Amino acid sequence: MRRLRDFWLGEADVAPVALFRILFGLLLFNWFWQLYPNLTAFFTDAGILPRSDLASSYPDRLSVLSLSGEGWVVAAIWAVSCVVALSLAAGWHTRLASLLSFVLVSSFSWRDPLILDGSDLVFRLVPLWLAFTAAGDRWSIDARRRDTPAARGWAFPIRLLELQIAWIYLATGL
Repeated sequence: MRRLRDFWLGEADVAPVALFRILFGLLLFNWFWQLYPNLTAFFTDAGILPRSDLASSYPDRLSVLSLSGEGWVVAAIWAVSCVVALSLAAGWHTRLASLLSFVLVSSFSWRDPLILDGSDLVFRLVPLWLAFTAAGDRWSIDARRRDTPAARGWAFPIRLLELQIAWIYLATGL
């Protein structure tokens, strides 16, 4: 029973979650980069789903992209999203970058839900889980700014992230 408690509530090496943070940040940057050619078509009022139609079909979906349907605003939010993804990969203000990634991915996902699939849901949830881990405590700018980088962190948020990914594999395999 003690081993089970230590597995879930004890400490865990933060190196795997730090590597995951780096790779996920790069994948997130790639995800945003692939949106660029279609920013006008999918995320502005001049595109296939103006904000007025979106609001009538999905009134409960709040998004940063709901602020304006202008192309330059969408492009600016996209540029900020790319910077935040790279910040997450580099581990610069990791928790803030994780939370901002969650908000920005959610904003793009909710702005035009017709063009996305289930993998985008994963890209929306993972940064939220990362915000609760010690992902910035190793191999990051945050760790370099500290005197002694942490080698271990609380295991529970890491286990929840692992459980989320395992659940995805289980659910898609059935």
